[in-house]
Amino acid sequence: LEGEEQIDLKAEEILEKTMREIYVFVADSDLARFYHSGFIDKLEKASKRNIGVRLLTNNSPKSCFFAEKLKLNDVKYASLGREDLSSFLISDKEQLLFSIKTNGNSSGVDEEDIRVSALWTNYEAFVRALSVLFTELWSAETLGS
Repeated sequence: LEGEEQIDLKAEEILEKTMREIYVFVADSDLARFYHSGFIDKLEKASKRNIGVRLLTNNSPKSCFFAEKLKLNDVKYASLGREDLSSFLISDKEQLLFSIKTNGNSSGVDEEDIRVSALWTNYEAFVRALSVLFTELWSAETLGS
């Protein structure tokens, strides 16, 4: 998938098909976009439909600002020490949407030069690997809100 709009639409489609649980690891740069696009509102509505929603974000002032506004029970902050980690979401441990930000040269790149793409897959090995990563990060962190 290429472009923020296509990625946001796919994230919404995945969320609509989620039956049991959705895990979301979102970097602060993507958290602002998801918040303003309405995806976070849809996560909040899903949690009211008895879908387990877990949101994990990096521990930054920007993430804290947005996380405080969320009406989700399970939000945690990850102290990972890197600002440029890729966001991903996992639905029912069956689907994965993995964000990829690319540019020609990583040093001194303007925000406008960054191309946003994502990989969607239901390939079991990828989904399982990132599910394990999410679970480990979730277990290691303290509750944020």
